[in-house]
Amino acid sequence: MRARARVLLQLTAAVLVGCSSAAVEPGPPQVLEHENGWRIQIPRNYASDAPRPLVVFLHQSKTGDVGSPWDEPRMQPVTRALERAGYIVAAATDGQRWGNQQSQDNYVALARWVQANYSVSYVVLLGASMGGLPALNIAASGALPGLRAVGGIGACTSLASMYNHPYFTEDIEAAYGFRGVEEFASATEGFDPMQATPDLFAQVAIRFWASPADALVPKADHADAFAWRIGGQSGNASVVSARGRHLARDQYRPDEVVAFFDSVAP
Repeated sequence: MRARARVLLQLTAAVLVGCSSAAVEPGPPQVLEHENGWRIQIPRNYASDAPRPLVVFLHQSKTGDVGSPWDEPRMQPVTRALERAGYIVAAATDGQRWGNQQSQDNYVALARWVQANYSVSYVVLLGASMGGLPALNIAASGALPGLRAVGGIGACTSLASMYNHPYFTEDIEAAYGFRGVEEFASATEGFDPMQATPDLFAQVAIRFWASPADALVPKADHADAFAWRIGGQSGNASVVSARGRHLARDQYRPDEVVAFFDSVAP
């Protein structure tokens, strides 16, 4: 292992208590903390001659950070399930970047660091709320080798829609360096997944878990609209209807997330 990353002392031991039957042998996974603000969890009994899939978690605005996969009770079951299924789990602190180029570069650099230091079979992205924007922008850019799928939990797919919400307007202006609605289109050109050419997503499977009761990131304006526009032409995008408000527990479905990501294995 190269320098610049240190092992955390059994960070996930408590999270893993009470897991069901496993695809790999018992024993705590190894968790590394990188100086770039990344966290990487290596599954138990990892071996370099047995490549593992990598899932990168892209966090929500305001409350999300590098610890979200391990610290948030609603996300912990998903992280446990992914680790038990043999996935390397990685996350980053990305601030309030809203899918801009810095955000994409951060997550791509994280994934590439893992690919350079571990044996990775393929890559998937899991974005929650705001995290849907960088996930989809990375998929459209083709900048991440081995990317097979994007999953979204209450995921944003329309930057324009979020900019129109007063709770996020200033954050999006700061992320893209502009001020005022008249500058929005030019400042964010090329960064709104909803405006991307559908064929840019043709090689990536996409699935959203979204609730009709979500008033913050409306299902009809984001998951449904994106799946219809992008997946309607290639058939590679789907939406699972869940319950509750924005990022409610029912939208975090461990077995379904693992099954979806397993299904795209090369």
